[in-house]
Amino acid sequence: MLIDMGKGNHLLAVSKDDSSVLGLPTCGTYNRPDIEQLLALAPDLVITQPDGGEPSPKLQKLADAGVFKLAVLPHARSVADVSQSLIDADWGLGAVVADPQAASAAERKMRQQLDSVAAVVSDRDRPRVLLVLNPSTLGVIGPKTTHDEILQLAGGTNAAESFGSSYLQLSREQVQTIARPDVILLIQPNGQSVTESDAWLRSFEGLTVPAVTQRRFVVIRHPQASLPASSIPAVVAEIAAAIHPQDAQAIQRAYELAGRVEGQPVAPAANETKP
Repeated sequence: MLIDMGKGNHLLAVSKDDSSVLGLPTCGTYNRPDIEQLLALAPDLVITQPDGGEPSPKLQKLADAGVFKLAVLPHARSVADVSQSLIDADWGLGAVVADPQAASAAERKMRQQLDSVAAVVSDRDRPRVLLVLNPSTLGVIGPKTTHDEILQLAGGTNAAESFGSSYLQLSREQVQTIARPDVILLIQPNGQSVTESDAWLRSFEGLTVPAVTQRRFVVIRHPQASLPASSIPAVVAEIAAAIHPQDAQAIQRAYELAGRVEGQPVAPAANETKP
């Protein structure tokens, strides 16, 4: 989100979860920060998003001592939550880095891209899609999650919707008789494309659901496919193209065009602090 705000050149380091995306030094995880590495980099601002909402006691102690400013963001559970993480007047990133204009621009651009992609597929049939996180255990994403919302924007229906749980493990029988997906998507940031020799396909061998009989397996590879942020439109576009391949070019054009209009990130000011 900071990069989409035009603040990428202020970043000193990231968590381990972001290392493959940005190529920056890492300082541990949100819940287990590497304090030695963090102090060596001497940041002015540390932004964290810990499980449970409470920052690491070590981080809080250093912040209380005035070593750096500490900002704590809640986990995003929806597109609306991502918007708030950018533009909330009290704790959003725009407030944290003292540039609400840049945050508002990034949020507008995100909304424009989402609306543009959704418009392309709005009148298409909505295939039943199984969103898989762990193919070996048939771990899938259910309803009332950010990814469920992303799938709806991309013009799909969650094949696990009737199970009710946000994250669950299905049996092969449940995939066959209840989920019955038309398309199976594996959420695997930076993963490889599907090949016939991929081990994860064996979890579905022998099933007679449309996704298997028609070999409609796709890996969603966007680097931040599992991390709700202002990059959501790119993930929506990738999913939309996977489940509506006949519209792939129109989806990509809509996504790119919406990114060029009003809402471009604002360049950082020279005197800003460095997160």
